[in-house]
Amino acid sequence: MIKQLTINCKFKTTSTPVTFYVGDPSDDNNPIHFQSKWLSEKKGGAIPQETIDSFAELQKIASQNRVSFQELCSFAIEELSDKKNTLAQKQRIHNNLLAIEKREEERMGLNQNQNSSTIENNQEANEK
Repeated sequence: MIKQLTINCKFKTTSTPVTFYVGDPSDDNNPIHFQSKWLSEKKGGAIPQETIDSFAELQKIASQNRVSFQELCSFAIEELSDKKNTLAQKQRIHNNLLAIEKREEERMGLNQNQNSSTIENNQEANEK
């Protein structure tokens, strides 16, 4: 079964998501070699070298372990997605904690100012 995935590809100065299809490749070519060639020649786009190298590494691992390249790709993509989601969740939690901390500091600052004003008012009243 062929797997569909999206890769952010470079087109001059922009990055655009492009749909790719991955099957079980021959050992002679990078798994996305022909689609990469088509993208370059017909559309003027390029797959990041890091992505090409990652697919080659996955192909090597699949071959060495006699597992389906497609299934290994699916597993790797799910793992990356989970890690990205986890990192995004951690960042949101961190940002929320910073916001809460800032509000607490502002509230404490207001309370201190109010307490100072109350003390000053009491001192003025006592002096009279």
